[in-house]
Amino acid sequence: MDDKVINTVALIHVQDRKALLVRPRQKLAFYLPGGKLDQGENDEAALRREIREELGCSVGSLHGYDTFEDQAYGEPEGTRVWIACYFGELDRQPAPMGEIAEVAWFSHEEYAAMPNTAPAALRILLDLRGRALIT
Repeated sequence: MDDKVINTVALIHVQDRKALLVRPRQKLAFYLPGGKLDQGENDEAALRREIREELGCSVGSLHGYDTFEDQAYGEPEGTRVWIACYFGELDRQPAPMGEIAEVAWFSHEEYAAMPNTAPAALRILLDLRGRALIT
């Protein structure tokens, strides 16, 4: 049986060499803002919608970063998440909205020290640190 893959998009927004992460209500781990594409949406439309819903912000121009695949946080073993990541600037300071309980800025080390982490988010922050974009 093939593993299930969840296709998503995520925003990479860096400030003071830390990455913006969000924690949804009912979840323990933070991860990158974004989410699943609705039917008929492309990556850009989905990401702009998700950021508006989650952070109450608009995103300026988007620039592709990379794609990552890993075990999906909070899903049964073998369920993978595939994340297309984009850089983008926000038009205001993000605030938790909708399903989001909390927003925070993390270095890789700070996130790795959290008691609950999403595997893909940890991998993305490690990659950002490896490229000297965050600490």
